[in-house]
Amino acid sequence: MTTQEKPKFYLTTPIYYANSRPHVGSAYTTIACDVMARYKRMCGYDVVYVTGTDEHGVNIERAAEKAGISPQELVDKNEKIFRELWDLLGITYDRDKFVRTTSPEHARAVQALVKRTLERDRKLPEKERAIYKGKYEGRYCIYDNLYVSDTPEPVNCPTCGRLAELVSEENYFFRLSAYRERLEALYSASPQFLVPDFRFNEVKSFVGAGLKDISISRKSIKWGIPWPGDPEHVFYVWYDALTSYMTGVGFGRTGEEGDADPVFKRYWPADVHMMGKEIIRFHAVYWPAFLMAAGLPVPRQIVAHGWLLFEQEKMSKSKGNVAYPEPIVNALDELAGAKVGNDALRYYLLRETVFGHDGNFSREALITRYNADLTNGLGNLASRVLTMIGNYFHGVIPDRTNWDSNEAMALEQNVYIRSSASKRAYDDYRFSDAAQDIWQIMSLVDFLLVAQKPWAMIADVSQRLAVGGLLHDAAEAIRIATVLAHPAIPDATQRIWEQLGQEGNLADQRIDQLQWGGLKPGTKIGKPEAVFPRLDKKQALEKIEAMENEIKNPGAAAASASVASTSGAAPAAGTAAAPATANPYITIDDFAKIDLRVGTVKSAERIPGADKLLKLIVDLGSETRQILSGIAPAYAPEELVGRKVVVVANLAPRKMRGLESAGMILAASDGEGGKPIICTFTDEIAAGAKVK
Repeated sequence: MTTQEKPKFYLTTPIYYANSRPHVGSAYTTIACDVMARYKRMCGYDVVYVTGTDEHGVNIERAAEKAGISPQELVDKNEKIFRELWDLLGITYDRDKFVRTTSPEHARAVQALVKRTLERDRKLPEKERAIYKGKYEGRYCIYDNLYVSDTPEPVNCPTCGRLAELVSEENYFFRLSAYRERLEALYSASPQFLVPDFRFNEVKSFVGAGLKDISISRKSIKWGIPWPGDPEHVFYVWYDALTSYMTGVGFGRTGEEGDADPVFKRYWPADVHMMGKEIIRFHAVYWPAFLMAAGLPVPRQIVAHGWLLFEQEKMSKSKGNVAYPEPIVNALDELAGAKVGNDALRYYLLRETVFGHDGNFSREALITRYNADLTNGLGNLASRVLTMIGNYFHGVIPDRTNWDSNEAMALEQNVYIRSSASKRAYDDYRFSDAAQDIWQIMSLVDFLLVAQKPWAMIADVSQRLAVGGLLHDAAEAIRIATVLAHPAIPDATQRIWEQLGQEGNLADQRIDQLQWGGLKPGTKIGKPEAVFPRLDKKQALEKIEAMENEIKNPGAAAASASVASTSGAAPAAGTAAAPATANPYITIDDFAKIDLRVGTVKSAERIPGADKLLKLIVDLGSETRQILSGIAPAYAPEELVGRKVVVVANLAPRKMRGLESAGMILAASDGEGGKPIICTFTDEIAAGAKVK
């Protein structure tokens, strides 16, 4: 099938701001997109995957001035860091379509878009035109590129908390207020335009409350794309950055209309724009309105994930509370003596966080996941099965005849069920669920091996053929799990593929046509080797921290190591020489660390086998959490729906009964063993309000 005959799939990351190096939060979005790109290619799609760097704006100007270099030198340096990181993480984006907003190609695209809109405007009465000139006066956050307020009164940015700057200047405006009905019609006609649903509901509420016109140019800065015919103005960041999604596929490359390029005609509209939840409004409201004004198709879907929280706050370059991917990948590779860091980071981010919701990032949890799921799970299972095939059958895949047909049929059926579920999860961006389904396949194999004990059976000559059938099916299940896991953990799965004696690139396998029976008897296997060597957690954490300190404070880590090597062992920071006197009180600062929020219970259900636990889905205003609470003795699930509760929102998530609980419901009880009574409110209060 030729490229033109394949169904197309075009997806994008956000265009990352190039004022500093990317952190794990940026990597999360890019990895999630990479998983979808790999998965869709393995389903037979002609995939284009575009990413890039947003290189304009006052924040770039100021960062360059602070560094003593030109804005172009700054963005050249940081763009290189982005590309090197994506290479380290094995990101399969289209390198020839990487978008830099400082490129001539992008400037042509942005100007073509606005010219197209202005040309359409000429046919309309002045009051109906999409673009007009006016005066803006309000507060603007340079760190988050966000107009915070349309009044001059001081106000802090809702995203980063900094005081927004006063801006007063002549601008070009986009008449967003005229697009409410058209946007609502789009949302009604495309119920999956934005996922997940609760994010879409936020956007619908925002649009339903009425829209204000927005500034799309700036006159006070020079580092940007000039407005056609009025070079005193440069394009404001969102009109500039959002157009990059079309630049990547050739918009503006030929002709004033912008859409004549054959590549653009093939791939636009985008099938998926993926991003963090903080920029949904710009993509789900502003961007489709800009395209409607220009008479161009809108993207088919916007997919929004939650924040990665680090030290209980959103990971943010502007706040400085970031973790970087390079130390994790490089440290684990070095300690393992093999390429494992990329898979470890990818698997942890995809498995640990429910996509669409906020997640907590922890280096310690990452190492725990690596040892538990990758080393003890996939790696150990593949090594055990292949080693037995090597020892018992001279390294050749045995025939599957003469072993219990009921066991064989049960394994095949269960693998089919789990593989089908994992593919549906990929399609729905439920990466954590996809991983769970794949790991259940391995659990089925592990359970079967423990039950059948082929290492004991092989001693009986009459059981040799049965052992061969058992190991054949175990290897076949591993083959299927390996294909399914490849979009998420590409490095190790390719090595397991080769150890199974399979030829070629695993990425070329058709995941949508994956069926039982692909592992042929008589195939010579490769040498079984551990793909995920076990890591010492303490050693790994120390190595990661040392490498991260080198990024944050170049040279400081080496100096620290030198002091430590000459001064001998020292007590841990904060260790007291003698026990402190017990203090029954906490300070107001201690209390301020607890984030108490009002939550509305959206659903509640019992957990099978758990007498005291209920699983609650709780709306915290800006997000929805799954919380397990031991209040089943006092409340029937249906009693709780709609109730307002107090939630400890910054409690580290933990697993109970195999389910994750992301928070705690406050409750009281009379004495030991008394029934719990939830804390609630008599007056009306909005979900998400802070309790203090």
